[in-house]
Formats: sequence, C-alpha cells, structure tokens
Amino acid sequence: MDVGNRWAEVADHYEKDDEDGFYAFNDMHAMMAFVATDRSTAAAARLAVIEAAAEGKGTNAMMTRLVGLSIARGVDAFGRERYDETVGYLMPVRYRAYEFGGSHAQRDIVHRTLIEAALRDGDQALATALCNERTSLKPHCPFSWQLHKRATGG
Repeated sequence: MDVGNRWAEVADHYEKDDEDGFYAFNDMHAMMAFVATDRSTAAAARLAVIEAAAEGKGTNAMMTRLVGLSIARGVDAFGRERYDETVGYLMPVRYRAYEFGGSHAQRDIVHRTLIEAALRDGDQALATALCNERTSLKPHCPFSWQLHKRATGG
C-alpha cells in the first residue's frame, strides 16, 4: 500500500521531538517510522534511550521493561532483516502489548509483524500456527485470511 510521504513525515517528527523515552507506546511508533525510512542512526539512538528508560522508575519505565523494549528491539531487528530475532523479541510479549496502551488496532501491529517475521524467516510451522490462531479469533478479517494463505501456501 502506497502511503506517500507519511513515514518520512512521522520520522521527521520523531527525530525532532524531545520525548524519547517518555512513553513506550510512542517509542514503538518512532521505531517503526525510523525502520520504514531506513534511518538506522535514528533508530539506534532511540533504542539507546528506550534501554535507558527501562532502567528508570515510574509507570513508563515499568511499561518499557514489560513490553516496550522488546517491541522496539523487535521492530529494529525486523528493519535489519533479522527475522529470527524479531520473532524472539515479539513472541514473549505478543499477548501483553495492552500493557503499554493504545487501541487494539494499534497494538495489532505487534502480531502482524510477528507473523510477517516468521514468514520471512521461513518458519512456516510458526507462521501457520499464528495464522490459525488469528483466523480463529478474527474469522471475518480478510487480512488475517491473506496471511493464512501465505503461511499455508493455499
């Protein structure tokens, strides 16, 4: 899907903001924008801030430790085409993404990225299992069935 210049606009915003490490959910979005626009230096810098935020105190530090850091690392690994690492980071937190807020649709990116990483890594068994799970939970979602078809080769 062509999104025009939106990723670049979002990445530009996140490169200028001074809120890195302030809210784990926003950090995930920054990482996605940096990965989508091949800004590896910005992604590495944000990841370092996220790692430091996880060491802090307060609600965001807790959210970052519980899910945010793993998701940010997973997004970063995906951008570097290290799909097995992506799976390793996202599998343990896929059911806990709600712990850092956002809507169901916004958090669904974690599940979609996980499935895509399994597909790209050639782990058909995992991709099929994840897609079976997804289609049983969302039987009317065309996107889920497209993923299922890719995973099963059917």
